Amino acid sequence: MFAIVGPLLGWIISVSVRLAKVELMIKPIWKYIEEGVPDMLKQPLHLHKDGLIDKFRCGAITLVESLELKEIIRKEYQENPKDPLSLARLLMLANVDHRIREMLPRRERKNYKHALV
Repeated sequence: MFAIVGPLLGWIISVSVRLAKVELMIKPIWKYIEEGVPDMLKQPLHLHKDGLIDKFRCGAITLVESLELKEIIRKEYQENPKDPLSLARLLMLANVDHRIREMLPRRERKNYKHALV
């Protein structure tokens, strides 16, 4: 029995270590997406959107406001997908979408439609 469990346990440990390394490399990227990308999307003439982005960044945004922010950013992307800010909008959409899923009750998460166009 130990002949099977020993190698299996060693394999599980090595996979866990590799996963931890990948997670460590990805964390700075997500940190930048959460902190830097929202600033790229702020515009002086869109005070409402800027207010929602500020609430999103500090974690004070509600589910309804998150859904509204998602729609605003998605419409901006759809209006001009070749805009230099398109990638920033897609990254922000993914981030907002993730946060919305976290806010939803567990039973409603599987019925939620993602924002990506």
